[in-house]
Amino acid sequence: VSSDPSIADMALTIVDEQLTQVSNSYAAKFKNKTLSVFYTTIGGTIHYSWMQTLCRHLGLKCQLLNHHSTGNEDKTLKHVHQFCEEHNESTSVIYIHSKGSFH
Repeated sequence: VSSDPSIADMALTIVDEQLTQVSNSYAAKFKNKTLSVFYTTIGGTIHYSWMQTLCRHLGLKCQLLNHHSTGNEDKTLKHVHQFCEEHNESTSVIYIHSKGSFH
């Protein structure tokens, strides 16, 4: 998330829209299980409490994995790859980010 407030607001709006779509998905409703969202942030302020409030509101279980002041997709994709290597093929994984909001 950018340190520029207007760009940060845009990023938070994108994240809100994406997590709302996730919470309305078939995966979130499947077998009445809570869907877990693992996330890494890159950039300015960590909006941890905002994220937790949003996730609770949407019925998602969100866990911050890491925060980096600088970086790119490699920092998050590393976690995705590691998770996939450690879990069986019946586990579904999606990758989302607030594309373009940091630049």
